[in-house]
Amino acid sequence: KRQPLDTVPPEAAPYLELSTFTRAVPRPFTQVSTPEGQFLLLEEVPVQVSPQSADPQLMARLTDAWAEASPLHQLSWLWQLAQLWQPLAQVQAAATLLRADLVRVDGADVRLLALEVNEGQPDLAALGLQWRGWAKTAQSTVKAYCEALADALSQGHLSSPALEQSLTAALEQITAPVARQVQLAAYSDQGPTRQRNEDACYPVSGTQQTWQSAAQQLSPKNAAPLVVVCDGIGGHQGGDVASKLAIEVVTQRLNPLLEKPNQPHATLVTALEQAILAANQEISAQNDQAQRQARDRMGTTIVIGLVYGARLYIAHLGDSRAYQVRPSGCRQITLDDDVAAREMRLGYSFYRDALLNPGSGSLVQALGMADSQYPHPLV
Repeated sequence: KRQPLDTVPPEAAPYLELSTFTRAVPRPFTQVSTPEGQFLLLEEVPVQVSPQSADPQLMARLTDAWAEASPLHQLSWLWQLAQLWQPLAQVQAAATLLRADLVRVDGADVRLLALEVNEGQPDLAALGLQWRGWAKTAQSTVKAYCEALADALSQGHLSSPALEQSLTAALEQITAPVARQVQLAAYSDQGPTRQRNEDACYPVSGTQQTWQSAAQQLSPKNAAPLVVVCDGIGGHQGGDVASKLAIEVVTQRLNPLLEKPNQPHATLVTALEQAILAANQEISAQNDQAQRQARDRMGTTIVIGLVYGARLYIAHLGDSRAYQVRPSGCRQITLDDDVAAREMRLGYSFYRDALLNPGSGSLVQALGMADSQYPHPLV
């Protein structure tokens, strides 16, 4: 039986600081002692079980999967590596991205097997030299771009933000003419013990829709698909009111934008953040007007899924979750805004240890609890 650790080992600290990168970075589970020394055990690592074998197998290395991957996957992988570069550099782990055995792929997702932490950090030019080799076997439609990008990197002509912006633009260009289909369904139930349903969803419960487009052609009749789930906080007065109000404000803010084509990536990220903050402000204002204090304040959590073109955005605040379901398994891709996750992010505890503490599931932020200068939604 695993025992909680008294202190967090130093080698776990970089993982804990990067805990918001749930899709790519594994999470420390515990530390074990053996005659050979102490070892950090990780969870959420890139392993899979195939139908042909009951034994777990490591997912493919990016370098091995690169040449046969689609142009979309190739650019998407580079974009994810670009996003990871600066956060990893801040914990002296950027060298991880240069290690072929540590960078794995799970379909469209880049997933790291472990972190390599050392004091001598490479610069972006080293990443460019690595990408030069990959560019030689890039698909024909993106080969020239990949070669030019790798050259600019290796010569020191691109900063980390500029690299991300370039790849975002390239992804938008390559996906714009692609046909796509989105199926969505919404259902909510109050459960066997609640007197009323404090949850709310958008579209309304019972909705089933199929959305399709030959390209990025949006209109009032064919707006980008949007789904929202709000969980009125149990034990607070008016949780059902707060959840419905949050959906009303968020959809009013977002729907006009989602009818417009060719919206930049940064615009949509900001719009999602601002919609959540606007909902928080409206619920907080009603709480203040009714002079509700502490646990008497109505509140709600929120999680949003938005498909715009070929991009999927997930935005959330609180502990309503988004999961990614594939034939190979189901993964939680949001990080709960609760005490256990906060303890982990601050490096005080492993997540599994923090869950054992009293009050570990208590929320540290939710809509309606405080003025909008305090909540920090994650997109």
